[in-house]
Amino acid sequence: MIKQMADYLLDFVDRYGYLYCERCGCNGSDPDNPLDPPHHIIYRSEARKHKNLHNKKNLILLCRNCHNWFHAKKNRRTYLVIERGLQKLFPNLPI
Repeated sequence: MIKQMADYLLDFVDRYGYLYCERCGCNGSDPDNPLDPPHHIIYRSEARKHKNLHNKKNLILLCRNCHNWFHAKKNRRTYLVIERGLQKLFPNLPI
């Protein structure tokens, strides 16, 4: 796991006390729906080697179901892009 992703998890636990899906709130205890590693909101394939790719604002902790939900349609992340100010970190990407 990339250092920034590990730091994201440590900061998450420091802030909230435990890990949970930032979309649905589950804690990943269901073996059929575990928590996935931190997910990039702006995908690696869209911004390969971009200096802000691993910025904490561009990471989100999701369970497997929500991770799949996000990947089903890119427009589902629009509110996160706006909420986290990612258009400022990735100004040249069509978001």
